[in-house]
Parts: sequence; C-alpha cells; structure tokens
Amino acid sequence: MVYRENKQIMTEKSYKIVFATYMILLVLTVLLKFDGSFERILSLRERIIQYETLYNIRNMNLVPFRNISSYLGSITESYAFINIVGSTIAFIPLGYLVSIIFSNNKLGGTLVTSFAIILVIEILQFVLKIGFFDIDDIMLSLVGVLIGYGISVISKRLKTKSIDNPKQLNLS
Repeated sequence: MVYRENKQIMTEKSYKIVFATYMILLVLTVLLKFDGSFERILSLRERIIQYETLYNIRNMNLVPFRNISSYLGSITESYAFINIVGSTIAFIPLGYLVSIIFSNNKLGGTLVTSFAIILVIEILQFVLKIGFFDIDDIMLSLVGVLIGYGISVISKRLKTKSIDNPKQLNLS
C-alpha cells in the first residue's frame, strides 16, 4: 500500500515537472517564437509598431475563421499548413497535462484552465507587440486541448482496465 502511494506521489511530481518544462517550451516557441535568436522577435516587433504607426493597423484578429479560411485556401503553402497544424499540435500536451494535474479529468475544468493559459499567451503577444492576438489561434489551440483531453481520458480508461483485469485488456 505504501509503495503504491509513493508511486502515485512520484507520478504526480513527474507530471508537474513535465508540465513546467512544457510551459517553458510553449512560451519560448509560441509566445517568443524563439528559434535560437531573438532577432526574429525584435524584427517582428519593429514591423508591428511600424504598421500601427504608418497604417493604423492593430496586431489583432477578432473575426472568427478569417485567418483559418485564408489558410485553408492556401493549405498547400507551408506557412498555412504550419500555422493550422502547428497551432493545434502545440496545445495537445496542454489538454493532456491540465486534465490530469488540475482538473481531475473533467472536461469543463480542462477547457477553462487551458483557455485561460491560451488567452494569457494571446494577450501578451498583443501587449508586447511580439505577435498577433488572433481568435483563430485560440480556436485552433482549443482543438489541440480537446485532442489532448481525449488522449488523457482514453489512457486513464486503458490504465484502469489493465489494473482491474490485465488479461481483459483489448486495444481493438
């Protein structure tokens, strides 16, 4: 019994360490768009400020599907594919980890917590002028969260099934 409790505590700690590491990587790649150099961030910031000053264009999109439909029309272009797939895949671990660590595998808690994290990232991009606040990015990120949540639910069911009766575990 003590071994099982210690193992569970270690698993919880491991998930929290993985979550912290994931959040650092998420901030570096999604928020800061870090690719080994800060030149890209500074260049993007200068362009955003320049467009705001010269053309009165803000770094935000509040119209749902505006960018998604544009990207879908150019899906064979690498930038469009990377934006749609990347915005989704990058947030699959968030849905998985949040559902396990913070919301006890509850969909509502996972969505609210993940939405708050995604919203903070989008707002920081806007305020710091290092990216765009984009409702489409929020929607794509939430799709990734839902996929991650689904994976956590399936893995929990498989784990429960294998603990209850290891011989009955059937993956087909």
